[in-house]
Amino acid sequence: MKSNNKKYETNDIHLASAFIANDVQLYDYSINGSVFTFIFEDREKCSQMEELWLTDKLNVPAYKFSQALRQLKNIVFGSKHVK
Repeated sequence: MKSNNKKYETNDIHLASAFIANDVQLYDYSINGSVFTFIFEDREKCSQMEELWLTDKLNVPAYKFSQALRQLKNIVFGSKHVK
């Protein structure tokens, strides 16, 4: 997971889903070959949430997580850039 300026980037679709499920707005995404990078606005909040995620302490609403994961999969698998 990396960050630049005030944006936060991750290639982890599950972590990205957890962010969205906790009301962090997806800012954009980028594609480099077959690697998707999800970009979020609030770097500080995302960094804190990642720490909680990695220590299994992040509270993630199950239904919102599944909806967010579906949304991101639609982006990934719906992209014309993936072969």
